[in-house]
Amino acid sequence: MSGYSALEIAPPSSTATPQPLSDPDFPSAIQPVDLSVNAFGIDNYYVWCGTPAYHQGSYYKFYSRWPTGSTGRGTNPAESIFYGFSGWMKYSEIALAVADNPLGPYTHVRTILSSTNNANRWDQYNAHNPHVREFDGKWYLYYIATKPATGQSTMWLNYHKGQRIGVVVADTFDDLINGRGQRSANPIAGPDNVNTFQMAVNPSVARTPAGTYLMTYKTWDSRSRYITVTGTSTSPEGPFTYATTALATTTTQAEDPYLWYDHQRSRYFAVVKDFYSGADRTNALTSQYGALALVASRDGITWDRSGHPLVSLKQLKLTDGSTVSLANLERPQLLFDPGTDTPIALFCAMRVGSSDVSKNVSIPLTFEPVDVALGRTG
Repeated sequence: MSGYSALEIAPPSSTATPQPLSDPDFPSAIQPVDLSVNAFGIDNYYVWCGTPAYHQGSYYKFYSRWPTGSTGRGTNPAESIFYGFSGWMKYSEIALAVADNPLGPYTHVRTILSSTNNANRWDQYNAHNPHVREFDGKWYLYYIATKPATGQSTMWLNYHKGQRIGVVVADTFDDLINGRGQRSANPIAGPDNVNTFQMAVNPSVARTPAGTYLMTYKTWDSRSRYITVTGTSTSPEGPFTYATTALATTTTQAEDPYLWYDHQRSRYFAVVKDFYSGADRTNALTSQYGALALVASRDGITWDRSGHPLVSLKQLKLTDGSTVSLANLERPQLLFDPGTDTPIALFCAMRVGSSDVSKNVSIPLTFEPVDVALGRTG
């Protein structure tokens, strides 16, 4: 995990500050949640994967959704593997919601991306894992989609193997939310069958101080074990090529990365879901499987737990003083105060139990403001 990729992605050298900023302390910043305002859901749909954006005074949530039960599934008995929550693999679509406040309440607007149903395209089925960024005035909606493979031992694994990462590129935000963006004709990241295998999911992209682009995503290694890797490109439109394994199958195993570069700290950070399932948590990112953690890197290549590795256990503190335990708290995405490196809300998918109810929650954050002289571009 040492060394640099062919692209320069390390931050430029700078004069060290006498008292460097400590890493972000999320547990101290997280504020209580009002579920009646901050949790967004839709009847008869699973809601997942919310990624936020701010534009001209309004706040937007790009999110995944698919019908509950067997609604909309095909008549082939084999379709039963996509019933219920598992339907995301084939039937997820990306929709848009809007609010006047970053924490909500959000109102559904429209579906903006769904299956092409074109067997000749890489994105034949589903649109999932949305991740929105703005670079130099253009807007980029990164997502995953599926073209089923063959030769796997089960139908589910055929779909699993077919997952790739693409992007919608729009000249303006209005173009993006009104379906006038350009959808990538080919995947911009996927297995190379040398270092990464099977599938590529959970994309997150940041621009480096050198002006190149860094992507983190989840894949398999050669032994069918989940790993988080980094890819690099000279363009936000890709293609992104493998750079290194960032978080491996050991105690730092993770998924669902949300990546950003903090100019004041001259470090990359990523909020991730702790995906290490071992009972011994001594060297794990957190004390709880499925909790959210913070990892850090100086160069985007070598990653490890941050100075404050815990972001949140699988729970929410509520405004009435109680705490609710969750079955899932994942797909973390951040909303920043415009023009700064200060996160103001943590967006996560949540489920209280194993029921058909899943929502996206906007968790308030209160950090000390940090000015960014260099500016922040997503």
